[in-house]
Amino acid sequence: MRAAAKVLGIIGGILGIILGGLVIIVMIGSTKAASGTIRIYVFGIAQDNTQVVVLGFVSILLAIAAIVGGAMAKNHRMVASILLLAPAILGFILIREAWFLPSLLLLVGGVLESVSKPTTTATQPSQ
Repeated sequence: MRAAAKVLGIIGGILGIILGGLVIIVMIGSTKAASGTIRIYVFGIAQDNTQVVVLGFVSILLAIAAIVGGAMAKNHRMVASILLLAPAILGFILIREAWFLPSLLLLVGGVLESVSKPTTTATQPSQ
């Protein structure tokens, strides 16, 4: 299960970076093309494009945390599960539909990591 958590964490993080980058590129490009302010509705409230670009950067930061959590999946079980679950929940709350697939992957990976049994190292008998 730890290998699955690692793969899901890394894939979810990569998707989060891609989505965050796309949000930033689209919003900056659309502002220059329209030479004005474009209104985006987040939580039913009109947001300026600057605030949406900030959410894109937040998406990238959450995705980096998720990749770190996925990379730590084999050695540090609880830290990895926190680094997978926290970006999944925060990303879904802050970014909603755009973060749905990465959030789902990270949530499944975090749950798999938290319920996996801790690895025990076999000690050799002393002579």
